[in-house]
Amino acid sequence: MTSLPRRAFLAGGAGLALARSAVASPDSVRAWLEARAPKPAVPGRVRLALPDLADNGASVQVALAVDGPADAVRALHLAADGNPNPGIASFRFGEGIGRAEVATRIRLAQSQRVTAVAELADGSAWSATREVKVTLGGCGVGEPEIASGPPTARVRVPSPARRGEIVEIRTLVTHPMESGERRDASGARIPRKILREFACRYGGRELLSATLEPAIAANPYLVFFATIDRAAEFEFSWTDDDGSVVRAAQAVTLA
Repeated sequence: MTSLPRRAFLAGGAGLALARSAVASPDSVRAWLEARAPKPAVPGRVRLALPDLADNGASVQVALAVDGPADAVRALHLAADGNPNPGIASFRFGEGIGRAEVATRIRLAQSQRVTAVAELADGSAWSATREVKVTLGGCGVGEPEIASGPPTARVRVPSPARRGEIVEIRTLVTHPMESGERRDASGARIPRKILREFACRYGGRELLSATLEPAIAANPYLVFFATIDRAAEFEFSWTDDDGSVVRAAQAVTLA
């Protein structure tokens, strides 16, 4: 598999130009979350890890986790009230997920509140909110080095693994995740072009799927967990706005 420049793997940032008058609001965040998790969310059970201060809003590390058994969690939704649009991502967990946890990198255009909501199998919903101060907004600051040519995926699955072991899966794909908010040198809006869907299957079963929004940083990076119960192949796919699909696969063997 083609290796990525180290800066691309570590940085994962990109520009999210923001017209200050065109931002989400607490009401739009609430509406976006309620469209996905209609039950009123109760504060608690969700752990939302973000830096208190983000030096570069173009690439902010975020980790989400839900306390309790992984198979009791259906989905995690992430939104923010200071970006052009409220949504950031929705993650849906399937059979074999090792932990109800996921980490990625996001764009924050300015200081704002980030909210995570978890949907549980019993019909309840839980939430957490964090305030993040952004020194430099995600407005073209610290643009990453993105490999030229078509998107290239890089995946990491520990192998061999013991039956019943929970392993950490890491994925990264080169892609600018053009938000549709930036403008070129002539002032014309640069068209949106993002990877809008992600899916991982293990042994033919869907382990994790995600809907990605323009607030996901360039070179989308995901970390999640799987419980190994067989020697099988992990299959990964990312679907672009234009319908094209980036694919990768890696097999795991039993120790």
